[in-house]
Amino acid sequence: MEIMLTCIVSGLFALLSVIPGLYYRYYYINDKKKPQHLQQVLMAKRIWIPMTICHICIGAVIIGLTIYYRLSWDTALREQAVLHFLAVIASIDLSVKKIPNGLVAGLLSVWILFFAVDAIRAFDFSEIGALLLRSGLGLLTGGGILLICMLISRGGLGAGDVKLFAVLGLFYGMIGVLNVLFYTCLFTAVVCIVLLVARKLRFKDTVPMSPFILAAAVLYDIFS
Repeated sequence: MEIMLTCIVSGLFALLSVIPGLYYRYYYINDKKKPQHLQQVLMAKRIWIPMTICHICIGAVIIGLTIYYRLSWDTALREQAVLHFLAVIASIDLSVKKIPNGLVAGLLSVWILFFAVDAIRAFDFSEIGALLLRSGLGLLTGGGILLICMLISRGGLGAGDVKLFAVLGLFYGMIGVLNVLFYTCLFTAVVCIVLLVARKLRFKDTVPMSPFILAAAVLYDIFS
């Protein structure tokens, strides 16, 4: 019964994530100007079609994982929330090559919410300490590695990517965020090589990283 309810909630969550995602994307890209009506949001370069497909696919992946792994409701919704946030971040990053601090802060709020759920459920200081240690190591690993890469690249990597990976480290822990980082680098390298060979990309060009982070997170969720 719990599995069925989780799947229903995940499907509704996916559908309900589309409009807020499109709204925030429009708001951020248009210098934080609020749209006058909903049609203005939906018809902005017809981005609603791929965004809707993306969110529905995320919901389908979570439903499939819930059925296959018999995920608890909080685990399923936590992973789904992360992916929905990453989808909106990726769509904005592709357009303006920026990662909004507001969405990173929103993702952090999601972690705080679900950590509170885990802490209440555990009701044991040693277990809560273990959860904090896991998340803290993930934050330091994800944020630390990306910070070093940003300093070495001298502008090739943005501060938004550093903050995003730091927050993802809270969710995935040290081992998990290293896996996501590995998959991200792998996807980025393959796509960049293909674009370079096709002469669609030059060596001095920068490539938004967040779409590859989204793909890496999905892959990690499937195989972890």
